[in-house]
Amino acid sequence: MNKLYCFSILFLLSLSAFGQKQFVVDANASMRQVDGSFSKIKISGPLKVYLSQANDESIAISASEEKFKIIIKTIVKNNTLHIYLEGDNKLWRKNINPKVYVSFKQLTNLEISGASSVMNVGSIKGNELSVDISGACKLAANIDVQELHFEISGASNAIISGSTNKLLLDCSGASDFSSFDLQANNAQIDVSGASDVDISVSQSIHANASGASRLYYKGNPSETEFKDSGASKISAQNRR
Repeated sequence: MNKLYCFSILFLLSLSAFGQKQFVVDANASMRQVDGSFSKIKISGPLKVYLSQANDESIAISASEEKFKIIIKTIVKNNTLHIYLEGDNKLWRKNINPKVYVSFKQLTNLEISGASSVMNVGSIKGNELSVDISGACKLAANIDVQELHFEISGASNAIISGSTNKLLLDCSGASDFSSFDLQANNAQIDVSGASDVDISVSQSIHANASGASRLYYKGNPSETEFKDSGASKISAQNRR
């Protein structure tokens, strides 16, 4: 989790001017044509992807050498932007440092797998957002939506801030979901395996914990329902 935190801080410092009308990227970056409109993003493989909500859709890519950019694929199909590395995975192990910078108008679905690291600048705003993270991925994001569906599995880490009226979370494997800075009015949580979840909730929380999982929550919701089994733990942090 410390590595993800450091990655977040460095990213914010290096891209503090990244905004709606201009990409501020590294010296190795080049713009790429967007071949269609999209409201969904699917990311796979060992990539660093930086997201920003904007008035226009745009993509820029970067790699340690120009010759490596060709294996970074950004393809729009059926309203989904697919981002991945193509070719022999032996090449991926080289120090190619692949990065993709994406601006989008609206985002309704975000799917991350493999060993991707993803972060957004500013806030992801909208009515409803579904996020699916698997493998050993990292996500740092500020999200401001009415309804947030979140599924995280494997050994993934997520640091989430912002606000939502309704949070639906399924956390499994050995994943971490750190969201004390996400203000949820209502939350439905299912946490299992050896996962850890931190949340803030104000009105209602319904949670099921199993295995060796841990759920910590802040706030004073008037409606609570908890089920725990195995060596799991559910604890109200502000009541200690």
